[in-house]
Amino acid sequence: MSWSVAKAKQQLSEVLRRAASTPQTITKRARDIAIVVSVPEFRAFQEWKSAGEKKTVAEALAELSLASGR
Repeated sequence: MSWSVAKAKQQLSEVLRRAASTPQTITKRARDIAIVVSVPEFRAFQEWKSAGEKKTVAEALAELSLASGR
């Protein structure tokens, strides 16, 4: 769901409750400025990012090729 900054401020508890199950987008002047996600989802992202930082470009491309079936 998408929330304006003003609406997100007014309904912060609801934004957080919904973020527990699905990411919530915060917008300002019709532009996305933030995404609120659950702690487990954020931690999974951190692990994914950390694993990706240890790969060479060639390894990342090879993994991408395998994932796409090429």
